[in-house]
Amino acid sequence: MLFNDQENIVFTLNQTDGVIKANRKFFETFGFDSLEDFKEKHQCICELFLERDKYQSATMAS
Repeated sequence: MLFNDQENIVFTLNQTDGVIKANRKFFETFGFDSLEDFKEKHQCICELFLERDKYQSATMAS
């Protein structure tokens, strides 16, 4: 309950699977319906920030 009621974005990740859990604020902020929705579009949470700030390299865009 505390995890989802945070006003801040909270997520957990590991080196093998990437993001393994995210709170409601994460989904609201980035516009995803679920963790599966996020993982269909991204392999790494860093992609959310790289794309926004136009730092994504051509090799990452493929």
